[in-house]
Amino acid sequence: MTPAFFKLVWVEFRRQWTVTALIVPLLFLVIGSLMVFFPGPMNRTFNVGEKLYQLMILLVPFASAFFCVGLVSNDVKDGWLRTLLVRAIRREEYLLAKSLSALTSIWVTVLFAGTLPLVVGLILTKLPIEFQVGEVLATYALFFCVSLLYVSILTFFSCWLPGIVNVVALMGWGIVASSLRAYVNFFLWDSSWAVFAEQFLFPSGFFDAVDAVRAQTHTPYAEIVWGMAALAFFSSLSFWSVNRIQVDKGSE
Repeated sequence: MTPAFFKLVWVEFRRQWTVTALIVPLLFLVIGSLMVFFPGPMNRTFNVGEKLYQLMILLVPFASAFFCVGLVSNDVKDGWLRTLLVRAIRREEYLLAKSLSALTSIWVTVLFAGTLPLVVGLILTKLPIEFQVGEVLATYALFFCVSLLYVSILTFFSCWLPGIVNVVALMGWGIVASSLRAYVNFFLWDSSWAVFAEQFLFPSGFFDAVDAVRAQTHTPYAEIVWGMAALAFFSSLSFWSVNRIQVDKGSE
């Protein structure tokens, strides 16, 4: 990695933090604080692992969608990608810098809006505290992998779809994925090809691993492997797409 690459990462990170982007973490902080400080009437303990899961399942998808809107297509449209290529920045460097900046922005938001109120709530709560270090660390690690997967999928979509359409496509895809996953589980559960295709095209490995950690049923090695395979698949698609996209036409 050259100094020019790290400078590009910093430039991309700064470009993401518009005035609107500065408001979003504050909005998420309010939501996260409400979730932490106003538990349901049935809560008899302050379960750190459960509250962390509730925060992550909300913040990671929404923060990923917000910071990945038009991730590549906007740069093509406004000529930024052309400018970088003229300055001898390779496309793979651009892709990596873009992904790192988006990932950093996502986790700045998640840590600020999720972890901060959780720590404050942990200090101020008068309820008995349930805290399992292994579960908490595993939840952070798995949701970090989830954010990586979201960034790779949204980057791939953004190479071919304009503006916010990549996020809309992901939302629609998620709805279709839930329906097809249920169909495969009920009607094609004995078809190895159907199960194999479902795990790649509609990846849920990391989420399944989170569920296994919460339920404490088993160590989710298989689920993590499936998640990593899906991540490698969509990262490859993103790499291929960035190298195929025409900077003069883009995704319009």
